[in-house]
Amino acid sequence: MDQDRIAEKIASYIEGETSLDGLSKRTAVNRVNSLLSKYSKGLFKDVGWGAVDRLWKVMDSAVINWELKGARYIKDRDTGEPNAKEWKFEVYFDDKNGRFKKLHGVIMAMAAGSVKDPWDRYDLAAYVS
Repeated sequence: MDQDRIAEKIASYIEGETSLDGLSKRTAVNRVNSLLSKYSKGLFKDVGWGAVDRLWKVMDSAVINWELKGARYIKDRDTGEPNAKEWKFEVYFDDKNGRFKKLHGVIMAMAAGSVKDPWDRYDLAAYVS
């Protein structure tokens, strides 16, 4: 990305504009989901939810106004052990008619490792609606 384009993105972010402003809700949903899907495919193996952190950074880089609303572990009914973690977030923008819109998003990490170490790897699903 050239320096002028970077400066333009930073300026628009400072002024409160996002890359979704002026779009219809459906188009904004499609753009965010397309971006999230690029970075949530495959199995991940890292310490500290690196793949999830990368999703947050990708949305920041794309000048998407988002806010984390909460995170929780989901436990297996039988064993009581956590087998998934869910992050809920919201995306904000002004649509093509200038009306404030809010999209609701979820990132879900599901344990995909061995029986001995279920969190050795994890799979991600991420979307907004």
